[in-house]
Amino acid sequence: MNKNYPFCSIFFITFFILFSCGKKKNENCQYPTVSFYNQLNLNSVDFNRLNSDNNFVYYNSRSGLKGVIIYRYSATEYRVFERASPIDINNDKAILQMDGTGIFMTDTVHKQSWDMNGFPYLGISNCQVLKYSSVLNDSYLNIGN
Repeated sequence: MNKNYPFCSIFFITFFILFSCGKKKNENCQYPTVSFYNQLNLNSVDFNRLNSDNNFVYYNSRSGLKGVIIYRYSATEYRVFERASPIDINNDKAILQMDGTGIFMTDTVHKQSWDMNGFPYLGISNCQVLKYSSVLNDSYLNIGN
């Protein structure tokens, strides 16, 4: 019989407990499927803020579950994110808004933050923000899923 058996058991139990007590894991990170397609004329006065990098607009017209955030990353790349919080999709008060720096999205209820790739930045959730496709064609931005 191995004399180290009790020590090994205690080691593995302790290891399991320590590494299972990390960040809260939210298993319900799935957004429901929403089908939409919009073609936006970026020359419209509604989108003036998107004339320079690192600016954003909120757009609600038939886009996503609770509207979208359109973020200009560069002159040729736009990122479009769902405004419904991945933590609490069914809560009408839990929507994403840009923080004061303009480089993070924050849940209005849970105070979770995400970077502009949709990955968790601050908070307890591991959920990612739903990112929609966007294609720039001259002065038109096509967004959808």
